[in-house]
Amino acid sequence: MTTDSRVDKLKASLTLLGQKIDQLLETQKPLIETFTRADQNASTAARGVANLTISTQKQFDILIARQDQLQAGQDELRAGQDELRAGLNELRAEMVTLQARQDEFQVGLDELRQQYNEFRQQVTTEFRPMNQKFDLIIELLRHR
Repeated sequence: MTTDSRVDKLKASLTLLGQKIDQLLETQKPLIETFTRADQNASTAARGVANLTISTQKQFDILIARQDQLQAGQDELRAGQDELRAGLNELRAEMVTLQARQDEFQVGLDELRQQYNEFRQQVTTEFRPMNQKFDLIIELLRHR
C-alpha cells in the first residue's frame, strides 16, 4: 500500500469519524442543553442558598443582639427588684421600730391616765370634806 492510498484511507476514516461525531453531537444536543440548563439552575440554586445563608446569619446576629439586650434589661430589672426588696426590708424594720415606740407611747399614756384617775380620785376624796364644809357655810349664810 502506497502512502497516497494510506492518506486517502485516513482521510476517508477521518471524514467518516467527523460525520459520526456530528451525528453524535446532533443526537446528544438536547442532553447537552439539559445539562447546561441544569448547571445554570444549580448555579442559581447555589447563589440562592448562599444568599439565604447570609440572610440567616444576619438574622441570627440580630437575634443574638436582641437576646443580649433582653438579658441586660432583665439584669437591670433584677437589680431594681433587689433595691426594692432592700427598701422594703428597711421599711419593715422601721415599721417594727415605730410599732414598738407606739406600744411604749400607749403604755405611757395608759400609765398617765391611771395616774390622772388616781389623782382625780385623791382630789375628790380630799376635797369632799372641804366641799361639805363649804356647802355648810353656804347653807348657813343663806339662812342668816
